Amino acid sequence: MITLTKPALRALIVHACADDTRSHINAIHVDADAGCCVATDGHRLARYTPTGGVGEHTVTIPLRFWEQAYKLARVKVPIQIETFADGAVLIVGEVRIVCTVVDHFPPTEQVIPAPRTVTPCAVIGLNTRYLSQLDLVGKACSPNAPHLKIQIPPDSMSPIRADIDHPESGAWTVVIMPVRL
Repeated sequence: MITLTKPALRALIVHACADDTRSHINAIHVDADAGCCVATDGHRLARYTPTGGVGEHTVTIPLRFWEQAYKLARVKVPIQIETFADGAVLIVGEVRIVCTVVDHFPPTEQVIPAPRTVTPCAVIGLNTRYLSQLDLVGKACSPNAPHLKIQIPPDSMSPIRADIDHPESGAWTVVIMPVRL
């Protein structure tokens, strides 16, 4: 069983695709093999690795179920996720939301750039809304001190990677794709 806080779920929701015609990324992917939850809209990606793991089954749950759980959740009440081979259940307090799953989610490891040691700054274009939403990830890990380590690649069209690792809440990786100006 996976447990998410309301701020962690909010950070995943904002990184998922809002377009319901793109069902493969209009979802949050729970990857049992990698031990993480992943959301992407095709321009950026957020990967959350909770400290307790994510369960036995890999599933991709449509965004509408996560949004419903978020609306029901209180700040102090965690959202629990039970995964099965053919579905999932989101548990918010006494409410159980039975979820259908999506068949396919893009391979996330192809999107996340490898960590680099030292990189010079480069002039690149970024969507400022994506940068401002990094604050949600920082607050999901540590509401009092949301600090992120950001890696800027030397070439202008490589993705930017932000990492945060908190011993109690888990690890996050956010990838933001640059834009051509």
